[in-house]
Amino acid sequence: MRRLGVLAVVACALAATPTLSTAQTFLGGVRGSVKDAQGIIPGVTVSLLNEETGISRETASNDSGEYSFPAVSAGLYTVRAGLAGFKTFERQGIRIATQTFVTLDIVLEVGTLQETITVTADAPLIETSNASHADVLDAKTLESLPSVGRNVFLMAVTVPTVQSSGDTHWNRMQDQSGSSTISMGGGGVRANNYLLDGFPITDLANRSSTNPSAEMVEDVRIQVHTYDAEMGRTGGGVFNTTARSGTNAFHGSGFYLTRPNALVGENFFNKIRNLPTADQGWKNGGGGVGGPILRGKTFFWGAGEVYRDSQSQNSGLHVPTSAMRNGDFSGLVDSAGRMIPIYDPLTTDAAGNRQAFPGNIIPANRISSVGRAFVSALPLPSLNPNVDDGNVNFPAQDILASKATQGSLKLDHHFSDSISLSGLYMYQKTSEPDANYYPDAKYAAESYQLDRSIHVAVLNNTYILNPSTVASLRWGTNTFNDNYSLPYPFDMREVPGINPAFANSLTVQKFPSLNLTGYDGTGFSGQSDTRYYSWGLNGSVTRLAGSHSLKIGADYRILGVDTLSYGQSAGDYTFNGRFTGANANNPGNTGNAIADLMLGYPFSGSLSL
Repeated sequence: MRRLGVLAVVACALAATPTLSTAQTFLGGVRGSVKDAQGIIPGVTVSLLNEETGISRETASNDSGEYSFPAVSAGLYTVRAGLAGFKTFERQGIRIATQTFVTLDIVLEVGTLQETITVTADAPLIETSNASHADVLDAKTLESLPSVGRNVFLMAVTVPTVQSSGDTHWNRMQDQSGSSTISMGGGGVRANNYLLDGFPITDLANRSSTNPSAEMVEDVRIQVHTYDAEMGRTGGGVFNTTARSGTNAFHGSGFYLTRPNALVGENFFNKIRNLPTADQGWKNGGGGVGGPILRGKTFFWGAGEVYRDSQSQNSGLHVPTSAMRNGDFSGLVDSAGRMIPIYDPLTTDAAGNRQAFPGNIIPANRISSVGRAFVSALPLPSLNPNVDDGNVNFPAQDILASKATQGSLKLDHHFSDSISLSGLYMYQKTSEPDANYYPDAKYAAESYQLDRSIHVAVLNNTYILNPSTVASLRWGTNTFNDNYSLPYPFDMREVPGINPAFANSLTVQKFPSLNLTGYDGTGFSGQSDTRYYSWGLNGSVTRLAGSHSLKIGADYRILGVDTLSYGQSAGDYTFNGRFTGANANNPGNTGNAIADLMLGYPFSGSLSL
């Protein structure tokens, strides 16, 4: 283990080049001076005891009377100081939060070591050892703050100058994009950095790739103005998060939240249309448990959270009538009830004028089999089924059944008083559909299916070289798979009348995207496979020299994205009525998009290869 510690120091020293920013950390510390009534006192033994794990460290005040404990994990601590001829000093209940450097000056009184001065109910310790401005949300605060989605980063809006500009609907574990639209201290929206146990979980788009459960979080440090040199890369603030660790006692917590469908109010628009209220609800549960594996040496903390979210979505669609599916447009009328004529594009004269189809009916031999197949994918109207007056004729509703699972495990092991190692692994998987209002042809809806999986692993090594020098080395990796999939299959090769060469050439078989002027279109979002990733190594060495703490470190990080987007692989086509208007030279002349589709005449189109 001594070799491991030396390797850590060497790695840090090698990494500390002028071209790199210093290492970002989540560890805190305690420092101060030791005095008596006459002045500074060198050579005083000072100890730092973790009240929850029993792990202790010792140092001694130097010739300047200064002592320092850098690289201290978040927790509750006791500081003791003793020297022959003086009473033992003791202060309990010192809370060291994420990246918090507490200044505690010690004043000794003449007496014996057997006498102890215990400082209680003293003024709160103020952080004066660094230049950054920050607020800390600890575990109890995160538990008590009201938050529907339990998003620990969005709770930062309780801190002055932190503003969320996104849709407040996007506050769940799976809402990486929506919940990252935060401005800190006047900085840019989504210009922030997110750290978990000292490793960045920020993706290339400056989103937090995961929103950790409150059950796994010790605290979150909201660093608004990042004056410390060790904070870099982004122009906004930093969310510095420490994962919870186990202690010498077993602890656990659990929660369950439910919103029964029976207590959900009826939707107003459904009520006036005599539509039933769809099943919807919110079920959210989780917890955490931790304790010792080997008392005083090895500890664990595991946490998990699961939710099932069913949200009702409502819309009013405009779809063609059943008669229009067969080429009969006699029911197509304007607001006054007058029939809107459909013109035959094959009758265009030299002036661009056309003749209307007799009876406003397209002959069967003129109907495109491909166009008929695509129009048949649209739902039938439930209001005014025989007349199309341009108004909503299909009030629709759908349930978005989202689901999410997250689990984490953190292990801490202390090989000796000088060497410790911690490891964190977190996994998250979410699935989120979009509204789909086509019950009879789900593959045709303008919808999407978003599936995400995240893996985070972080290792932290702390090595106390001597009472005045401490080294830390950290490695981490993060992958964020952000994929759009096609949950319902569709094979273009099975469309009646389709060109076989065209259908066989499609990279991904799917329903085409149809933009229908005046109507609701079709086309499930295109398939895409995207993987955001990052990995890195950072480290630092801190040394107390006189009255100064000197720190050097480096952060080497690679961020990237691998993506393959198939887009609208079956084509993206627009039908706008251009070909069934009265005059070919006048693009704005009435016409009907569905009639153009039935004839097989798109106005424009594109194909993703």
